[in-house]
Amino acid sequence: MRSATGRQVFERTLQAGQTARFISTRLWIRIGAPWNLDATLNGRTVQLPATTGNVVITAAELRTTSS
Repeated sequence: MRSATGRQVFERTLQAGQTARFISTRLWIRIGAPWNLDATLNGRTVQLPATTGNVVITAAELRTTSS
């Protein structure tokens, strides 16, 4: 997915201890409560935004986005 208008591939509320893994070259994610999540990218811990928001993930980075 390149933006919020892309094809939806996953929608779920994760419970404590649950994991969601994705394999994609580019992924747009809406994160509802980032303070409750830990995220890794290619085995490295990545910083999530401090507030509810959108991120775009590629093989190289996780960055916030407004769309």
